[in-house]
Amino acid sequence: VGPQVSGEAVGSSIVGKIFKQNIIGATSSAPLLSNKDRYPYFSRVFPSDAYQGKILARIAHSLGIRKMFTIAISPNTYLDGIIMEFTSECIRLGIHVLTITVPPSFTSTEAHHAYTSIINSNIRAGFIADNSGLPDLLITGKELGVFGANWTWFGSESLFNVAATASFIEGFIGVLPGRDVPSDARKELFHCVDSHMNDETGVFANLSITDPRDFWNTFYYDGLQIMARALHSIGGEWDKPDKLVESIRHTRYNGVTGPIEFDHETGDRLGVQYQIVNSVGGSMRTVGSVDSTTMRISFHGEPIMFPGGSSTMALDFIMKCTLEEHYQLEIESCEPLRT
Repeated sequence: VGPQVSGEAVGSSIVGKIFKQNIIGATSSAPLLSNKDRYPYFSRVFPSDAYQGKILARIAHSLGIRKMFTIAISPNTYLDGIIMEFTSECIRLGIHVLTITVPPSFTSTEAHHAYTSIINSNIRAGFIADNSGLPDLLITGKELGVFGANWTWFGSESLFNVAATASFIEGFIGVLPGRDVPSDARKELFHCVDSHMNDETGVFANLSITDPRDFWNTFYYDGLQIMARALHSIGGEWDKPDKLVESIRHTRYNGVTGPIEFDHETGDRLGVQYQIVNSVGGSMRTVGSVDSTTMRISFHGEPIMFPGGSSTMALDFIMKCTLEEHYQLEIESCEPLRT
């Protein structure tokens, strides 16, 4: 249990296929992991990026956006998956998409060139996918003024969970799997954490109050719960990995991260509730929700604030007219029709 990032999950899943070992991914989310033939023993408690990309595209469409650009670090298993699904859904919905990428070890010159291409395209609605944990790509964008008024921005969930990026993504829109889900499992987990918070010895010595309560750690907890329950339901001795994968994917559990059930063929988590978040004042606020089962988008609560502090969305495309032509017209009369 526990491949964290998609690259780790891919590697462990290949090994899992060779040795027929079951794996439950905690926060690995790349759509390619849904390939049931390539990764037959991989299941995950974190939703696929296919949902994130499609949901963001549908939110953009619901806001009236018809032209967009994407800027992302590529190649990257996690980010490529989101961009691929986002772009595919945009095309299906009739949104024109301009794709811009920078390499993982990009230079400031390469970042500058990428943003310049965006500025020159006249498209003013974009989606940035970055999980480097560093604001380098954002710094260049801010220097060029693309994160201010008259722009509309969507961001990958990784941008909303890195403290270093908070000051750059004012007015950004994103989606996150539902957090703070009330459940007995959540109460039990945090009661256990709180009861050991002052331990000075033993396995729980010197706990940090931020680490055990971290949102992402709850997916590891639910992954362990699923594996334990699947093993328990088999009972006795067994030697066939297919029996365990079947047990895992038929296990239902109301976990810390919400109700968990699986696609029996791919091992994907189903029915995840997403929050639509808006970055304002250095923090996130929830402005809507999405049910991934029905893909129904609901906006509620406070209005969306866009870059520049405006509650009105900017145009997604602008046209600058710089050509002037002056004409002198002469009219002649032709008798007798005067035409």
